[in-house]
Amino acid sequence: MPYLTSKTVRVVVCLIALLTLVLPVQATRIGDLVRVHGAESSKIVGMGLVFGLTGTGDGGRFLPSMRQLAEIIGTLGDPNVVADELRNANNVAMVYLEAIVPENGISRGDPLDVRVAAAGPASSLVGGRLFMVPMVGPRRDVVTEPLAFASGMVTVEDIENPATGIIYDGAIAAVTLSPQYMDRQGRVTLIINPEHASFQLANNIANVISGLVSPDGDPVAHPLNAKTIIIQVPPSERSNIVRFLSPILDTHIDRDFIAPGALVVVNEKTGTIVFTDEVEISPAGISHGGMSIQRITPEPIPNPAQPLIEQQHVLALDPSDRPNPKLADLVEAFNQLKVPAADRIAIIRTLEKAKRLHAKVVYE
Repeated sequence: MPYLTSKTVRVVVCLIALLTLVLPVQATRIGDLVRVHGAESSKIVGMGLVFGLTGTGDGGRFLPSMRQLAEIIGTLGDPNVVADELRNANNVAMVYLEAIVPENGISRGDPLDVRVAAAGPASSLVGGRLFMVPMVGPRRDVVTEPLAFASGMVTVEDIENPATGIIYDGAIAAVTLSPQYMDRQGRVTLIINPEHASFQLANNIANVISGLVSPDGDPVAHPLNAKTIIIQVPPSERSNIVRFLSPILDTHIDRDFIAPGALVVVNEKTGTIVFTDEVEISPAGISHGGMSIQRITPEPIPNPAQPLIEQQHVLALDPSDRPNPKLADLVEAFNQLKVPAADRIAIIRTLEKAKRLHAKVVYE
């Protein structure tokens, strides 16, 4: 009777470990498919003055800047100054400020980048420095204490648009803002990413979560629609919602259950088009920028009266390759004729509007 040696045992253990590492490759984390409602990023805003400009500021005729400047001087220097005395102050600009609070919130003392844009006639913010100003939430009907204080040197990133810029780490959080993952009824809402949303996936994720949290009890997760899942958090878990959500979001779901179907993702900024193999195109003929896109079903048989004419500017989808041509055929034709990215996106948008592109299209 054979016996396992210690070396054999080590080999078996290593193989099991490798299999454990390989298995997740065939699956996707739930956390990569959804976001938790309440964990969205948000914005804080403010208005202030940028000093130190070399004659490119608002000028004395822009009274909002002059009144604010007079108020600052009155508080820190001469209490008798008035806006009319500042008519030659062209080195100051009123600016709008905006900072993004990340999805996981902020703690007091955290730095935030601040986007800056001229609010008046200033032509350039190059060389300017923001005077310290409080930042608050964007809703004017909700009065809160300052959430952060912003100041610092403005960096102009786009020389073609010098009236905007950024202050790196320009705002310091004055309070701690924590995301609210759970509502008052003890429910957590998961939102499926738009490119994956489907009734099938919502139901599958809900079943996986219920099996994980309450394998022998009533389901705790319920799909509300194609992109929303409601989880009823057990009372014993509500005191530490992060500990409750962590294993759920880290659970892997088989990719066969994701079933995104036919999908096209268009990044209009980079000109990138990504699509699944299932994307099909119905018979269609489109003319765009002096270029024709034709789909003829069935393809006519050439004869002396109707010869087959080939034109270099024609983009043809050959129906003899397969009964239902796919977007891949069109992209291949794009590549052959070196069609610019902007034209490709315009054509796809036209096909979508004409309901000739049988897929969900997501524009980024």
